[in-house]
Formats: sequence, C-alpha cells, structure tokens
Amino acid sequence: MSNADLTQTPIGTAPSTGTRVALLVEYSGTNYSGFQFQSNTSTIQGTLESALEKLTGTFIRIHGASRTDSGAHALGQVVSFTHYTGLDTSTFVNGLNFYLPDDVKVKHARKVALNFSPRHDALSRTYEYRVLTSRTPSPLLNYRAFHFPFNIDLDSLKEASSFLIGTRDFRPFTNVPDDVTTIRRIDTLDIQSTTQILTLTVKGNAFLPKQIRRMVGMLLEVGKGTTSLTSFKTISSAENKLQAGPTTPSHGLYLTNVCYADWESSQPTTLRHVATSPTMLGHVTNNQEKYEAVLC
Repeated sequence: MSNADLTQTPIGTAPSTGTRVALLVEYSGTNYSGFQFQSNTSTIQGTLESALEKLTGTFIRIHGASRTDSGAHALGQVVSFTHYTGLDTSTFVNGLNFYLPDDVKVKHARKVALNFSPRHDALSRTYEYRVLTSRTPSPLLNYRAFHFPFNIDLDSLKEASSFLIGTRDFRPFTNVPDDVTTIRRIDTLDIQSTTQILTLTVKGNAFLPKQIRRMVGMLLEVGKGTTSLTSFKTISSAENKLQAGPTTPSHGLYLTNVCYADWESSQPTTLRHVATSPTMLGHVTNNQEKYEAVLC
C-alpha cells in the first residue's frame, strides 16, 4: 500500500452516531515509556494516536485495556476508539500498520458497541513473565526476558505461588496511595520451565502497578532459596504492612490476553459459546457477575 493509495482513499459519508472499533495490538515496549500517553516521551498510546490521525485526518483519542509499564510488551493489548469517518472497520488494520513503526502493529479490528470500554468491560487479563535462567545472557533475548542465572527449586516456587491465588489484598506488591483499594483476584498462576526459560503466567480480574513484577521477584527469591516459604507468606499478608520485593524489570513482562463477554484478544475472530441460564444472564449487572457467568 502506497502513501498515495491512503491519501486518495475516499472517507465516505460520516455516520452521525459514530462507529466504535476495538483493535488487537501487538508491540515490543523496549523503545517506549509504557502504554499511557505522555507529552514528552514516546508511548504506545501516542504512537497509535499519531498513526490514527494520519489515516483519518483528525485526532482521535484511544483507550487501552491495560497501561503496560515502560519496556513491557504485549501480544494481546486491546484499544478502542470512536470515529465518524466512512472507513470500513477492516481498513484500520492495513491503514494503521502503514503508518506504525515496526515495533507496534495492529493484528485485528472489530466493530463493538458504542459504550464498549476495553478497560472496564474486561473480565480478566493474562500476563506472562519470562525468565532466562541460563548461566550466560542471551543476545537474542536481550530486553525480552529477565536474566536470572540461578538454580530454581520449582517445587518451592509452585508452593509459594499457590498462596497468591484467590481474592485478597495485594498491597504488599504495589506502592499505590493508602486510599486506593488493593483488593484483586488472581484466578490462575501457572509455572512452566524448560532448559533455559521459566515462564510464569498469571490471570486475574485486574492488576495493580508493579504487582506482577513484585510477585515474580518474591517468587524467584523463594525458588532461589534466599526467602523461605514462611517469610514469603508473612510478607505477602497485607495485615503485616510489609513491602514485597525485589521488583523484576519490565522487559520480561508480556500482556497476552484480555477476555470479554463474547471474545478475547488471544482469539480475536472466535466467538465462544457459553451455556448459561436465562435467569443467570438476567441478573448480570456488573463485571464480577459477568465473569461468573462466562468462562474465559
């Protein structure tokens, strides 16, 4: 697609009510100061909005499902926006990718309801944290995995991770102000290990700033043997008013999936059939109840 092809594409008649579009976005966060827009540095949001303005000829604000950290990556970020152009939804994939840099790309676009919110309508989010456990660093995984060259006791690691499952206060794993609620729900925390790569996959309703990176940091200390299971449980309990650490670097973190009521970003073109009773669906009034009604 050439620049002339884009600039000469007729926009068409602008719909009076607007059209809301959700995009599945994949990116390497190495060269960006996180997702959220900042006026004095490069961000994923700013990069997407710049490409959107070039494509449509007007500035359009976008919103994301997760405000990923500086240096963190995404395979399944979801963003949405409302436009008043005549562009077909599918046009936004190739059109935006023409203007986007090589480290940020749109993988899929879909039309959604005008009141769709990628953040507030999300039922769950899944992240992976990748750890390189080889003795020497890997140039190919530089800024793609956290190099932690130690022997890991997987049994201890898994036992400690089970303590984090469920709905609980995760204040030890974040540094938000005291008046911000820190109650979150973790549904699964899966640990997979190969010869050199340790992958921790965590799914929950939402996550606090640095929560996953501090959880991983503490779990690795348990696996390394420098923190006992007893100490881990003590520090992880918010009632003890302790702070967990260390915080692992952001370049090992990947947002891999965001789940909504009838689709998820890891399978953007597949609608799931979920058997639920009319009575249950009739009483769905918030995201918590939606989550209980829908299997993601």
